[in-house]
Amino acid sequence: MRVLDTRRDVLIDLYLDFRKDLRAALASQELAVVRDFLRSAGRQLGDVDLMRIAGWEDERLQALIARMTLADPRLVAHHRQARQYLSRRGVVVPWGAGGYGRPNLQVEVVRRSA
Repeated sequence: MRVLDTRRDVLIDLYLDFRKDLRAALASQELAVVRDFLRSAGRQLGDVDLMRIAGWEDERLQALIARMTLADPRLVAHHRQARQYLSRRGVVVPWGAGGYGRPNLQVEVVRRSA
């Protein structure tokens, strides 16, 4: 059981590091920074999907960046700009926090939180 616990802890740490680095890239609000992060993380993790997304055309990647920014409650300082970006492109985004981070804010944290 100890090996499985150690493996789980390593995977959790890898995920948390990925989220921290992704959040930093998103907070930069720079398309090139996010693209470089996706390429680098894709190579490091052997994730072809990340590398494929890094190759998306600028407009498509920028829309994804805006959506991911809105999904992260810790990037609230950038939500207005992301919402405006999507709105100018005809994408209606409901108000309110959501995405992957929201449920974690409502439960007691047992481990480090992303």
